[in-house]
Amino acid sequence: MKRQSSFLVVSISLTGFLMLFLALGFSATQPTVTAQQTYSVSGRVVLGNSGMADVTINITGPNSPTIPPLFYTTETDADGFWSISGIRAGIVFYTVSAVKPGYVFSSCPLTFATTTTQLNFSAAVASLSTVSAADFNFRAGFCSHPTVAQESIASTFGTDLAATTQIATSQPLPTVLAGTSVKIKDAANTEREAPLFFVSPTQINFQVPPGTALGTASINIVRNGQVVKEANVNIADFQLTLFTADASGKGFPAAVAYRLKTNGAESYEPMSRFDPVQGKLVAVPIEFGDETEQLFLVLFGTGGIAKAGVGTNTQPDLQSYEITIGGTPAQVTYVGLQPSYVGLVQTNVLLPRSLNGRGDAEVKLRAIGREANPVTINFR
Repeated sequence: MKRQSSFLVVSISLTGFLMLFLALGFSATQPTVTAQQTYSVSGRVVLGNSGMADVTINITGPNSPTIPPLFYTTETDADGFWSISGIRAGIVFYTVSAVKPGYVFSSCPLTFATTTTQLNFSAAVASLSTVSAADFNFRAGFCSHPTVAQESIASTFGTDLAATTQIATSQPLPTVLAGTSVKIKDAANTEREAPLFFVSPTQINFQVPPGTALGTASINIVRNGQVVKEANVNIADFQLTLFTADASGKGFPAAVAYRLKTNGAESYEPMSRFDPVQGKLVAVPIEFGDETEQLFLVLFGTGGIAKAGVGTNTQPDLQSYEITIGGTPAQVTYVGLQPSYVGLVQTNVLLPRSLNGRGDAEVKLRAIGREANPVTINFR
């Protein structure tokens, strides 16, 4: 293909992209397992003195070459009670955890080896809720603390986080905006100030500082030298999430179509536009041109790049990326950091001509076993 390298990185301005996505326990001693085939476990989740409804309870068994992974789930009722039946006997050490966005739970997690009476959790309101700034999807980690990826763009939500609203307008990104900073102390006990994109009284967008170790980290919101909010966050190695046109994490992607003609001419075309009559974003249908042209979907996300290799001798592992568009497999041709915007990952996908005339098509991207948030594009 001619001049493929010329489009590998799409140039976008910091301010332009900012405005796009800102628009808007204990361990049990191992007993002898009884001969029963299955059994039930139950418990309760309380917030203060009241039962807490709609908490997801997950029970997981060991995962080893000789033991298939086991998973059971349910939700608490209006009074906070839960029960799971049919748990396979003979498996030592199940782990049970409680999950609900905006809350943390103790003890965490609870571990048991055989039938037991009550497995109870106490809930507390989290002072901060931290998510990927691309899809705003809460991913529970240890003790139901939220999970974000290394060096990713993250958003944290709370109250009284800053005195006013301020947006970064240049690079390198500042570590203080409107008198507010974000400090992250990682699992290796190293504290770093996070680069900031945006602060407001209820939301801060920042990059997880480069070098932050994997595991549970503390996050402190500092205003004028005083810590005003603190919480824990789990730092993962990889979780690609995609930015969307309306900053909701759903619908049309914050993406472009790249067209390359045989004479070397190239163009970038939007995926959506705002319709003032309908008062909402609508699709800009993709049209396949002459059969000699190549058409690519260029997606923007955050949360890392799957790599192959050992130590520093690594490179993007394109074979780890699987993508379907309207159920049709497509080829990922490039994944890399977008150099004009901190923490932004660009993914290029060659569009199969069989999608011509498909209409709406859901884009599903998966890498190293983890799925990005699905988005929708349209073909004329």
